[in-house]
Amino acid sequence: MKKIFLVVLMLVSSLVYGQDLGSLAQAQNKIKSLELMSDQELLSYWTQAQEQGYSLSQLKTLARAQGASESDLTKFEQRIKGLKTANVDTGSLVNSSIFGISSSSEEKKSLGLNIFGMSFFNSAKGQDDPSMSPQINIATPSYYQLGPGDELKVSVWGASENEYAFEITREGTIKIDRVGPVYVSGLSLLGAKKKIGTALSKIYSGISSSNESYQKVFFNVSLSKSRSIIINIVGSVERPGTYTLSSMISVLNALYAAGGPTENGSFRAIQVLRNGKVYKSVDLYNYFVKGLFPSITLRDQDVILVPSYKNRVFINGEFKTAGVFEFVDGEKIHDLLSYTGGFGPFAYKDEIFIKSVSGINKSIRTVNSNDYETSLVKSGDIVEAKPIADRYTNKVSIEGAVYIPGDYMLESSGTVRKLLSIAQGPKEDALLSRAVIYRQLDGEEQSMISFSISEVLSKKTTIALLPNDRVRVFSKKTLKDEFYVTIKGEVNSPKDFLFY
Repeated sequence: MKKIFLVVLMLVSSLVYGQDLGSLAQAQNKIKSLELMSDQELLSYWTQAQEQGYSLSQLKTLARAQGASESDLTKFEQRIKGLKTANVDTGSLVNSSIFGISSSSEEKKSLGLNIFGMSFFNSAKGQDDPSMSPQINIATPSYYQLGPGDELKVSVWGASENEYAFEITREGTIKIDRVGPVYVSGLSLLGAKKKIGTALSKIYSGISSSNESYQKVFFNVSLSKSRSIIINIVGSVERPGTYTLSSMISVLNALYAAGGPTENGSFRAIQVLRNGKVYKSVDLYNYFVKGLFPSITLRDQDVILVPSYKNRVFINGEFKTAGVFEFVDGEKIHDLLSYTGGFGPFAYKDEIFIKSVSGINKSIRTVNSNDYETSLVKSGDIVEAKPIADRYTNKVSIEGAVYIPGDYMLESSGTVRKLLSIAQGPKEDALLSRAVIYRQLDGEEQSMISFSISEVLSKKTTIALLPNDRVRVFSKKTLKDEFYVTIKGEVNSPKDFLFY
């Protein structure tokens, strides 16, 4: 297969020199392979291609049409993106706009949102080997259907002992000596055990005996080796193609082997096609959110189709999980909140704010918490939860020369005397003749009230506190005048000295 390093660069060279796509062979001697090209040379080719109006996604499409593999395309794209001075238009690699128009990378960066579920496949995106998918050496699922190529192990013990190994033939049978063929294809392991037990009872009469009988024969059937199947994975996936995988593999494992959906791929409407018809639809959100996954046994020549997403919303703000979420028709705000994990601890939960497209303009609306279970969203909406205000309704504070300064609730410290008591009183060096209350007006400290701590403690004066009042108790040390003597001139260390 042609290397993408060669194919794409020939395309670029052909474009720059005015050649058509049919003259790729003529351009072959004008370029180097990507491994041998310096960053400056690659940047020069890339710049010339952009001047001809070609984006990275368009070059990838052309190269794909010439037979380039997805892994080579990925390597070429990484090399282009690695050019610090390259202005890369990633085309289809960028999310759809928050308002349905092609989004710029800067816009995506400013939102700081990731596609929900994409991180599950991150470690698979750089792997070219399907065998690097999650390990599937697991117990045989109860829903697993046997088929040609599976190997069964039958163990017999008790009054008689024996061990058999069978491979299911293309006809779907296993052949037991002195019994004949037993059809097991399409059965679960439990169903096959019952059928094999009936067949073995013809040569082991003890199988039908009671468990207490000395003639009792026990047996067990297990899957010793699963067959390999060919699965076709197409659509909006990182590495579409044909994969030879174990028949034990799930749809999720198969998608992992293919690198997972692309940024334009759907996580909610993945289809398993069998004999040209939709056999099952898979919603990965059930797995990501609830840990649930459908019991589907893949068969040879099944097709897994990942379509492009249909609806997406951008969820931002004070949610436990912010990101780009896909939704299906009919889902409500309540459903979207369940995918995010709900509101964060500092979210304003009574309302959420939604920015939408309205014709050629934008509009914003608020949705009350009572309507979360009935309100719908539209594709491209930005759903935001605001943080709670940084404002206290019942806080008072005391600082300075007290033993326990800090914030206290107004209900338990309604007066200055109570607040001083909660703060364990003034220190020995506290100035008792004068303290200050700083009081807020319209959210700012705009007034100051002086009082005598001695008069407050002796109950001659009672001062009520208001929310957000701040009491300041001064220390005598801060008010004490300090005197200095200075020595300078022809001395080794001229300086000021504290005078006592």
